[in-house]
Amino acid sequence: MVQPHGFHQVVSPDPRLVLKPEDAEPPEQLPGYRMDLEVTFDQHFELLLRQIQEAQNTPPMGENWVTEQMAAVYRALFEQGYAHSLEVRHGTTWVGGIFGVAIGKAFFAEYTYSCTEGGGALSLSLLARQLQAQGYHFIDVQKPSIDTPDLGFTEMSRLAYLDWVKKACL
Repeated sequence: MVQPHGFHQVVSPDPRLVLKPEDAEPPEQLPGYRMDLEVTFDQHFELLLRQIQEAQNTPPMGENWVTEQMAAVYRALFEQGYAHSLEVRHGTTWVGGIFGVAIGKAFFAEYTYSCTEGGGALSLSLLARQLQAQGYHFIDVQKPSIDTPDLGFTEMSRLAYLDWVKKACL
C-alpha cells in the first residue's frame, strides 16, 4: 500500500501461516481432482494474473485490490524469473491456479484462483508436490483463506517465520 511521500506500508501477519511441501494434503484426496487435469507451470502467467485481477477487484474487495501497478510489478518479476504460476485446467475450462514469488528455496504465494469448488486448494496442493520435488523448504500462504482450507499448514510466530525465510533464501 502506497502511503504519502512514497512510503510503502508492509503487512506481515503474526502469526504467519506456511505450508511445508512434504506436509501438504495430496491433490488426489481433494475435491475436484481428476486424472485428466492439465497442470502447467509458467505457461499462462498473464492470463492467470488477469483472471485473478478480475475476480479480486469486485465487491467486497473493491477495484484497488490488484491494481495495474501491482500487475506490472508481477509481470516484471515473472520476466526476471522470480514470479511463477501454476495453472490447472480440464480441457479448455479453468479449474484454478496460483502464482507467487520464488526466492531461494522459499515460495511466497500471492494469490490463488478458483473457478470450481476447491480449485484454489487443489492448485496449492499441486504446487506443493512440484516444489517438494525441487527441494523447497516452504510455501508462505500468509494467513488462512476461504479458498484454501487446512492442507497441512504450520502456524508460527513472525520471528520464527523470519528465521525460516533467512534459511530458505540464503
